[in-house]
Amino acid sequence: DQTGLSLFPTGKHTYEKKGAKDVSVAGHDEKRQTTVVTASSMSGNMLPFQSIWGGLTAQSLPSTRAARHDEADSLSFTYRHGDKCHWSSQDTMKAWVLQTLIPYLKRMQEKNNLPAGFKSLL
Repeated sequence: DQTGLSLFPTGKHTYEKKGAKDVSVAGHDEKRQTTVVTASSMSGNMLPFQSIWGGLTAQSLPSTRAARHDEADSLSFTYRHGDKCHWSSQDTMKAWVLQTLIPYLKRMQEKNNLPAGFKSLL
């Protein structure tokens, strides 16, 4: 499945003392989002996430110095650019199949001694 996630979620309500002239809202104008592609197997295994970001440069992807980036890398998370925004495309789905799904199926084939050409559902 895929879902758009706000980088800085904000609510629609604010709280301030009655009669206040100014109500500040941190991050209210922040509209950036990313799409996260998630999948699980019938046996309950979660496959690594693919996150899709708007923008065309490395600066639009999560920084390699970001908190827990090493952990995400160790879990085989992948980061891709969307076509023009953060939505998934044929190219990002193809990358997910090649980088995430096929390696997972090969590991399961070896682990479970499945024959060559075994069938799977997507």
